Amino acid sequence: MKPLFLTCLLSLLFVNSCKDIRDPELRGFDSVEIIKPGFIKSTVRINVRYYNPNRFKAKLKEAHGEAWIDSVYLGTFQIDSLIQVPALNEFVVPVDLTFETLKVIQFVGNDEVNLKVTGNAKAGKGGFYRNFSLNYEGRQNIRKYFQDNPAGNTPASTGTPPGH
Repeated sequence: MKPLFLTCLLSLLFVNSCKDIRDPELRGFDSVEIIKPGFIKSTVRINVRYYNPNRFKAKLKEAHGEAWIDSVYLGTFQIDSLIQVPALNEFVVPVDLTFETLKVIQFVGNDEVNLKVTGNAKAGKGGFYRNFSLNYEGRQNIRKYFQDNPAGNTPASTGTPPGH
């Protein structure tokens, strides 16, 4: 009887603590690096900066989704490594985005584009993970990622939150 009571009590405490968990806040895109150029498909790594508003550290276990530029479907993204998320602090998530190269070439001359991202992620700690959705839509200055580097293969810091 005692083990059942203890299990129920611990479960109740865990469930109550989970409703106070807040989703990470997107702060900006720090750099873009071409990691696999191709005529048909290419892959870039985008370092995405987030803020953890929670008072505890966690681990980002996985994430995946899709991206669009100006309503044109780009492709899929994924995170394939475990990311340590510090408490009440910013952290960077390296996101690999694979897309059809010809779809992106049409945007190369643009100063700004509308970027839309949807997906899912799994984060948590101590073996307890929670799924949450990734949703972002806003104007992004894409020219600044390639200003100092016309080839686009070295990261360029932006330091600007999305939409600013």
